[in-house]
Parts: sequence; C-alpha cells; structure tokens
Amino acid sequence: MKIKVSELIVKYMQRLGIEYIFGMPGTHILPVYDSLYNSEIQSVLAKHEQGAAFMAGGYSRASGRISACITTAGPGATNLITGIANAYADKQPILIITGETSTHIFGKGGLQESSGEGGSIDQHALFKSITRYNKIVERTDYLAQVLNQASKVLLSSNSGPVLLSFPFNVQTEMVDDAILDKIKNRERGSCSSRQFPAGRGSITGDSGSKTPGNRCRLWLHPLRSPATGRTTQ
Repeated sequence: MKIKVSELIVKYMQRLGIEYIFGMPGTHILPVYDSLYNSEIQSVLAKHEQGAAFMAGGYSRASGRISACITTAGPGATNLITGIANAYADKQPILIITGETSTHIFGKGGLQESSGEGGSIDQHALFKSITRYNKIVERTDYLAQVLNQASKVLLSSNSGPVLLSFPFNVQTEMVDDAILDKIKNRERGSCSSRQFPAGRGSITGDSGSKTPGNRCRLWLHPLRSPATGRTTQ
C-alpha cells in the first residue's frame, strides 16, 4: 500500500516502541505532525527546542527506552544542539526528526534552509560530532537503508543520538509501506523499576507481564517549592 513518507516515519517510530515525542511544530515539519495526530505516539509540546532535547534525554534515561524529539528546519534544529550533545555524552538512544526546505530550493536561499548548499547553514556538519548517525534524506529510493542504519545505532548497546532530516517535499512523497518490513525494529531492552531521589517521582514497569503493549510509566509526584512552600505539579 502506498503511504506518505511522513506517515512511514511515524509507523517506523511506533515499531521502535516510541510512545512520546518531544518538540515544537513548524512549517517544514508539518506533514509529520499531521501523521502524528492519528497515531498512538503522544506529542509533547515544548516551549523551546533545547527543552525538547533535554526532555527526550530525560525520558530515555528514566525509562531505558528509545526516545524522540522533533523540530522544524534551521533554527529549530540548531536549538537542539546542547541537549543532543548531552545525550551523545551519555549514549542515550534518541531519534531526532527535523524538517528541511524542499530539495528544489537547496542553494537558493530558501527560508530556514540548512542544507549546506549555496552558503546556507550546514546542519549535517553542526551535528556530525554529537550524533552517532546523521542524514539528510533527499530521496526515497534509499529510505530503507537509512532507517536500517538508524535502527542499528538506536538498538545497539553502544547507542547515541540519531538525526534524520526530511525535506518538505520528501515528506509528502508516496512510498510503499512494505519498506517497513525491511527494517530492523526490535524494541531495545525491557523496562525495569527505578527510583528517583526521595520525593522526585519514580519509574515503574511490569516487564514480566505477558500482556501486549506493556509500558513503562513515569509517575511524577507533586514537589514542594523550598522558596515559597507551595506545591507544584
């Protein structure tokens, strides 16, 4: 069956066991956000892209699972850098999805272009030293190979951030959903019970359950501000 690349990206994330994606929408990534709307993945809106990167890292650290964040092109992507650098240092398996201007605009000074062509910001170069795999997907004929390489890194014991950037026109192209059957997508590890410092919440998981769709759950308890004495959520 033919589906849009944006929908394929979402189905790929679901097969990786991703349940939450942290980020901010923008014009160049809207097709993926449209596909997220009817999916099982919960989109968490951040106030800043750097916050989204740290939220994804925190979720991965707490749950032991692959996490994800999403931003638009140009400044949306560059705002991720500090959070992704932290995830790289901690070897956290985070999938980063970013938008990009359409390929026919590359090198022509398009809004928020970061392809590296024609003197534009080179997003690939910026993230090269803080990701384990980093690719601008300009065509669909090698999409299966790109997603397989991304899975290989995210599912490895020596994991780290993976960044995939999709130009706007590529996101709207139609591809065969059989591509998904060619991609390694075994879930990484299993959930385990962990404890935060006293009063800061806990991670609970029933990994021994044989119930399909078993999930880790993050329980955040209200915190009392030492400055005001007020309880905050």
